[in-house]
Amino acid sequence: MQLKFFLTFIAMLAATTSAAELTATPADLATIRERMTASLLPPDSGTADALIKQARADAAKMSPDHSWPDIDYSDGAPSAWLLRAHIDRALLLAKAFALTSRDNHPDPALAAAASEALAYWIEHDPHNRNWWWNEIGVPQLTGETALLLGTACPTAIHDGVIKLLNRSIWTKWTGQNLVWGAGNQIVRGLLTSDPALVSAAYQRIYQEVIITPGEGIQADYSFHQHGAQFYSGGYGLGFAQDVGRYIAYAWSTGCQPPLETLDTFNHFMLDGQAWMTWGHTFDFSALGREITRQGKAASYSDWTGGPIVPIGAAYDLARTAYQLSQLPIPRQSEYASFAHRLLTPPSPTDSLNGHKHFWRSDYTSHRRPDYFFSVKMFSTRVQNTELTNAEGKLSHHLGDGNTFLYLSGNEYRDIFPVWDWTKLPGTTAEQSSNLEKLLPGGNHARGTTSFVGGVSDGTYGASAMLLHRGSLSAKKSWFFLDDQIICLGSDISSISDNPIATTLNQCFLNGPVTQSPDHIWIHHDHVGYLFPGPHQDIHLSTSPQTGSWFDIGTGSHDKLTSNIFKLWLAHPAHSAGASYSYVLLPNVTPEQTAFRAAHPDFEILAQSSAAHAIRYPKLDLTAIVFFSPGKVADIEVDHPCILLLRGHQLTVANPENQSATLHITCLSQSLTLHLPGDDLAGSSVTTTVP
Repeated sequence: MQLKFFLTFIAMLAATTSAAELTATPADLATIRERMTASLLPPDSGTADALIKQARADAAKMSPDHSWPDIDYSDGAPSAWLLRAHIDRALLLAKAFALTSRDNHPDPALAAAASEALAYWIEHDPHNRNWWWNEIGVPQLTGETALLLGTACPTAIHDGVIKLLNRSIWTKWTGQNLVWGAGNQIVRGLLTSDPALVSAAYQRIYQEVIITPGEGIQADYSFHQHGAQFYSGGYGLGFAQDVGRYIAYAWSTGCQPPLETLDTFNHFMLDGQAWMTWGHTFDFSALGREITRQGKAASYSDWTGGPIVPIGAAYDLARTAYQLSQLPIPRQSEYASFAHRLLTPPSPTDSLNGHKHFWRSDYTSHRRPDYFFSVKMFSTRVQNTELTNAEGKLSHHLGDGNTFLYLSGNEYRDIFPVWDWTKLPGTTAEQSSNLEKLLPGGNHARGTTSFVGGVSDGTYGASAMLLHRGSLSAKKSWFFLDDQIICLGSDISSISDNPIATTLNQCFLNGPVTQSPDHIWIHHDHVGYLFPGPHQDIHLSTSPQTGSWFDIGTGSHDKLTSNIFKLWLAHPAHSAGASYSYVLLPNVTPEQTAFRAAHPDFEILAQSSAAHAIRYPKLDLTAIVFFSPGKVADIEVDHPCILLLRGHQLTVANPENQSATLHITCLSQSLTLHLPGDDLAGSSVTTTVP
């Protein structure tokens, strides 16, 4: 088996060419087209039969002019464009026709209905005020429809689709927009049998699979789009899905990716994207404004959907990971595990464990077999989120240290219309219902502080941020162990009349809430909450909350109501130096929570203006956030930093994301560490203390 894989890998190296030498043949185009069309169709007969049944029902409802009476053809919404349902159905009809052809019983009525739907669109040529639909979305949907129809697509309609595809001009785009545009040109090349066009489009996609300080894959394998904005679960998710499937289509052809391209993409997928998913959930911290879209996920079960959000199963991350797992490539088994995790409920038997801080995006991922915890921050280097096309109306506090704790993966699924957006999990924020007045432009801005970052030794870590929002300032930190996350805050100050809240969690209410008589612990839905230290003003709500998708984006106006578990600590208006401390215990019972509250196994060493620090004897671990040069216990530094000392292993990072020479004294030893700059600025450096 090992010899077979070695020989296959050597053959792959021999076949790999540079991007400048990509040359597709007519036979390669036939291979790519066959693979692409096959990938768009469900593999099992039951799902295929259901898809065909739905397509025939849609065809029966079509009006004599080849429109549909239930579609609002006057709609012009820039994001959730209702009119796109017309070409969604055309694509569904084409899929159904391709399925009947695959079974050697082609149904010409389905091909005719799909062609007629395309003809209606081409004749009326609807445009949206959002350029993306006209130049990317519509060409993508119509191009794939024509591709699936094949020779059953009439010449006039085929030519009309080619004109629509010509609107995708990749030369003016970057990141995922570029990949969408180039992908449309691959489809155009397949429809026109143009090897040179397909080769050029593939080459341009591969040129985008690089480490860049601009839009695209970052040095830490996170993804940026629309400037310095963390978007791994939005545009980055589309990038992962599309680049991956195009690689699979082109494998062993003249458009196979260069080895260095494949290596970069593997890192992006397996050392980036994989760390941000839990089951079929993509961490909501990574979605940007797409957190306002109903049903957003990393994998789907609906094969009737197209390539545009909400996408169908043929195009999702799980399908892409599966396709790559079928290729003889490095890290093939990791792709197989990734695909399995995306398609099944979270399981300790197939989990990705460890700790990562993505220093280019101010984002932390902490994973254990039974839970996943994330922290999203922002600094002078990174924008928090955006308000675009009316999506993100209330997202001002996304990036203020918001956290998500996943066990089942359903804790927050589609909760966002009914969320209290002034109390996002993990954040410390002024309480005002008028977010725009409180933070003008605050959901489309960079931070005002540079001290934001994290340290990681691969297994454990700590993250921290100096938060300045409006009149509020605070120092926040998180310490990540195996079975608990310790959260500290200090220097919470504000001159505003608004009260302040630090929110521990806000998720769906699921089962009973249990709390101790003295309120030093609370338990809900397999999570324990501890409150060490001095008395804190604890507030708990399990009341119904109401809202709509339109309140936060462009979705439905229909009001939704859900019972919500919301737990927070109150700080008074005009606070000056307030603090907090709490501990999250994932996957515990009320009894275990009570025991842990009575028998803490860690010590808070510091919680001051200068430093936050904890000591965990079980692992011989000390973790310290030095907001300024100073000394905690027997560890002294001459530069702000975040560090972990585990036994004699010392790991340090500079949260200001600058190169630095750090002099440190620990374990009675004096050391000098050189912390990196450029794209690695903010990353962790590990050494052994003698």
